[in-house]
Amino acid sequence: MRRSCVSAASFSFSFTVEHTSKRSAARAGVMHTQHGDVLTPCYVPVATNGTLKGVDHGEVEVPLMFMNTLHIELITGCETIRQAGGIHAFVNRNAPIITDSGGFQVFSLGQTGDLSFGGNGNAKELKRSRDASSYKGKDASEREALLERCTEERGAVFKSYVDGSRHTLTPEKTVDLQRALGSDIMLPLDHLSGHMATKQEAEQSFHLSHVWMERSLRHHLDQPATGQAMFGICHGGVDLELRHKSASFLMERDFDGFAIGGSLGDGLDSCETIVRAMAPKLGCSARPVHLLGIADAHSIPRFVQHGVDSFDSCYATRLARHGTLLCRGRPDGLSRIKVKQTKHKSDYEPPDWDLAERTGDHRSLAYLHHLVRANEPTAVTLMTRHNVLFLQRQIGELRAAILNDEI
Repeated sequence: MRRSCVSAASFSFSFTVEHTSKRSAARAGVMHTQHGDVLTPCYVPVATNGTLKGVDHGEVEVPLMFMNTLHIELITGCETIRQAGGIHAFVNRNAPIITDSGGFQVFSLGQTGDLSFGGNGNAKELKRSRDASSYKGKDASEREALLERCTEERGAVFKSYVDGSRHTLTPEKTVDLQRALGSDIMLPLDHLSGHMATKQEAEQSFHLSHVWMERSLRHHLDQPATGQAMFGICHGGVDLELRHKSASFLMERDFDGFAIGGSLGDGLDSCETIVRAMAPKLGCSARPVHLLGIADAHSIPRFVQHGVDSFDSCYATRLARHGTLLCRGRPDGLSRIKVKQTKHKSDYEPPDWDLAERTGDHRSLAYLHHLVRANEPTAVTLMTRHNVLFLQRQIGELRAAILNDEI
């Protein structure tokens, strides 16, 4: 990744499509941000509170990292971050960062921040209680704000999970918070309805999202230039008619790129139906297309071929914290390893030989098994690093395949 030395006042985000595959809608490109260029397609790990869970971002050199504005605001305050020199200085990162509006955390009400899909194509979601007492002892990424009410004019009113204080999140405020952070890519405030929403609820959510996104964009463009980009979010749930309406709405406006968000159904097939329809349509405007909350080993190859340029998820780091490694090319044919299982006690080979050769880390699966059994924190660090690098390798190979018209 190349670094940029252009001042924020004069910098303008842009996207270059280097090559579109002759075999699919897959494309290789470059996002030009004020903190460097990002080669696409790109895997974007989630650093909820400004750090990847289990490993320092400097150890894995991720080209683009996703951070959660609401958690940072409620715990420390975005103004405090601004006074520290912005989020890049605060976390010691001279590379691109994307931030969300906080809307997902306010409206999710009991769901995790992303979906992952198993080999059978079924969505795996961790459900969480709405009872505030269930937050005791959990970190920020495992809690959600308690929504009290939301209106088109006032936005969302909610109670903080940190201290119970009342907050109001408006389209304009979400922009101001992200400008204070100084992220490279911002997301506008939107509304979330689950895939089980009624048609009326989905249409109401759709309306709110687009009113709020337009207000967010207007407020962003009315402020002095900071070099920050804003991606509009394509909504509509599983209703393709609403999805097309949303895409047309966004493409008519001066968003720098797009994200496919909202409810994406309850399985890989329904999600792919949406992505197959939306990514090429949004991408024909020569602006980047990001898929929100999905970046697992099964989904990335399928969605890349439809023209998705970047993917974010907690998938890799969460798997590591729960003792699971991603792998390939093993004699036993495993694509996932539950490290604590007794059968790995005497496995003296690296979990993934190709990754070991690339990184120079030849520590054995037996050693990782030992660390997990001993409850050593280093186990999570090593496994998180491994999983993040696994997905980075996968996305890099997909990019090469696109350039060679192989997918």
